[in-house]
Amino acid sequence: MDEIIRVRNSSYDRYEKLLMRRDELRKEASLINMNYIKEFGSLILNVFQKKMECIKKKKAIAFYQAALNRGEAMDPEALKKYLELEMASYRKQLEAMAEENRRANEMKMITELEVLEIKKLYRKLAKQLHPDINPMTAENPDLNTLWNRIVMAYDCNSLKDLKELEVLAGKALEQMGCGIIEIDIPDIELKMEEVEAEITNILETDPYQYRYILEDPERKAQKKADLQGEFDRYADYEAELDAALEKMMLDGGGILWRLN
Repeated sequence: MDEIIRVRNSSYDRYEKLLMRRDELRKEASLINMNYIKEFGSLILNVFQKKMECIKKKKAIAFYQAALNRGEAMDPEALKKYLELEMASYRKQLEAMAEENRRANEMKMITELEVLEIKKLYRKLAKQLHPDINPMTAENPDLNTLWNRIVMAYDCNSLKDLKELEVLAGKALEQMGCGIIEIDIPDIELKMEEVEAEITNILETDPYQYRYILEDPERKAQKKADLQGEFDRYADYEAELDAALEKMMLDGGGILWRLN
């Protein structure tokens, strides 16, 4: 059941290798990103939270200044509703970052032997069900669901799930009476160029480029120093905004209140 695809394109072997290479690099980039978050996530989260506080207080100043310009008294309840609406997208972003940070810190390490076994098993299953190789996967909902589960198990380094999915994939293909599928991949040269471009993009951009920071102790230390410096600048700016808010409240005859 390993080989169920027969193709008429002479370039198929190279196309298949490119697809496998692209998928492996995507996974590697995802792993690099998780390690990057594990290393710097807490600092990045602290910086973003401090930035949020500055944005919130800046918006409060603008809201209060607009009320003063209209000769109106400051309405704390209206300000609260305004800030809740204005900061909603930032809160969602913060929650997503916190969740990503949590997953990175809970990420399980696997052995090199498991890595090789996962890669080998994924390649076998990809040859059977990769939608760019087997058109039946895109057309059949059950095969498509199986493929999506395989990709998820591969990305999560779940050897147990991949082994179980190998059995399910074999059974599904057998029940469908697939046998040998003979296909012709149209525009295969163009498709290979597109995959090659994807590979280049992965290699030349973040998060794959993060590996240069993670592999260099000096760069890691510098990155942490840069993040701490950014946090300190936001903290200083927040103090300035607090002073400006307090002055506006006193000058405008308002009642002092806390934003936090």
